[in-house]
Amino acid sequence: MNELEQEIHTLSEQLAAYQKAYYVDNRPLVSDLEYDRLFDRLVALEAKHPHLKRVDSPTQRVGSDLDSTLGEVEHTIPVLSLDKAYSDGELLAWIEKTEAKIGEDVGIVIEEKIDGISIVLYYEDGLLVRAVTRGNGMVGNDVTANVKTIASIPLRLPTEANLAVRGEIYLPKANFATLNASLEVPFANPRNLAAGTIRRIKSSEVAKVPLQIFVYEGFSKDVVQSDHLQILSTLASYGFRLNPNLGYFAKDGVQARQALEAAGLSGFGGSFSDLASYIQEHTLKRSSLDYEIDGLVAKVNSVSAREMLGYTGHHPRWALAYKFESPQAQTVLQSIDVQVGRTGRVTPVARVTPVQVAGSTISNIT
Repeated sequence: MNELEQEIHTLSEQLAAYQKAYYVDNRPLVSDLEYDRLFDRLVALEAKHPHLKRVDSPTQRVGSDLDSTLGEVEHTIPVLSLDKAYSDGELLAWIEKTEAKIGEDVGIVIEEKIDGISIVLYYEDGLLVRAVTRGNGMVGNDVTANVKTIASIPLRLPTEANLAVRGEIYLPKANFATLNASLEVPFANPRNLAAGTIRRIKSSEVAKVPLQIFVYEGFSKDVVQSDHLQILSTLASYGFRLNPNLGYFAKDGVQARQALEAAGLSGFGGSFSDLASYIQEHTLKRSSLDYEIDGLVAKVNSVSAREMLGYTGHHPRWALAYKFESPQAQTVLQSIDVQVGRTGRVTPVARVTPVQVAGSTISNIT
């Protein structure tokens, strides 16, 4: 195995271990920023050397949260990850590229990326029959009994529609601080405590934890909608809880505001020239929110345009996650060790006083 193959192998093994720690064990080993850095490095290497891409590469699958102790259910809709951007310039470039692909102007919905537990709610004839975790994107765990304890989730809809609803279950910051203080082994962040709660065996224990949900996507063959704003409007009329921090952008700001008003939704409407200031505003107010977010999600509004764009094996081509810069912290350098790989590659490793960054304890830095 040459040095390039060794790096790809090492990155794949690292990322697989980090995915398990984050999604299954609810004990993250690295910050989101470090994970994304390693993930993007592997993507770049695989793009340049596709013959070295492993069949089980972490870049080819959704970070799985499957738990073998819970029943498994096959999803009937795509439940994938999102491609990422790290600047407003990258987001605007993606919008321009998307318009070129479909040959028409697009409207873009911007929603907060809640740092919680992805869930799919399945309704048959208007009744909630299954609640399933994201799992590996194709199969998830059945947590129906636990999810039914969340009061803001409708058990019956005002219509007999068959519907799949995607949402994010989260634990408000204040509730996390109170609950976490009472635990013998505290969790690193609200997301991990929420994930551990939703997988408990006894739903009576889940009911004691004040979990909440925001829904952000609906799929139905019975109720056909032309765009995402109308989907959100319909979900709200069914009694689902929407995140009020919504933005809609188009080439013309007036048309964007009119579209929000027509859908009966509150939020910010603007032109693409307003995107940069909108992102900056949400970055600044992130810490003041009652819940954790780690970015924003941009989605093509038109359903027909989404169908034209389609999906990769990893993410929809009609959506993009804008990731916030990771929080920073100060620590003290204790020592520097040198690690030598099998190929002779030398890697210095800084040993630092353990410090909390983005919900993870950092003690080693490469």
